[in-house]
Amino acid sequence: MSISDEQFEQWGEAAERGEYGGDKGPVMHGPIFPVDRVYSDSISVGVSADMLMLLDARAKQLGVKRDDVVRHAIVRELAAA
Repeated sequence: MSISDEQFEQWGEAAERGEYGGDKGPVMHGPIFPVDRVYSDSISVGVSADMLMLLDARAKQLGVKRDDVVRHAIVRELAAA
């Protein structure tokens, strides 16, 4: 498949207008993969002791960090919106 310069320009102009085309696909469920990137932004979230215990248990079960589980949950929630 080749993309013409004209098509590339059209896609660029549409993206600048916030038009990306297509339809939102289904939310895919799967494993959580740890991400070792450094993030430039961070947030703080308050949780109950019970929620923290559940979060830590899930992270331990999956062999990932607590932050990875939280990021995955945020992505699932936003993708379903």
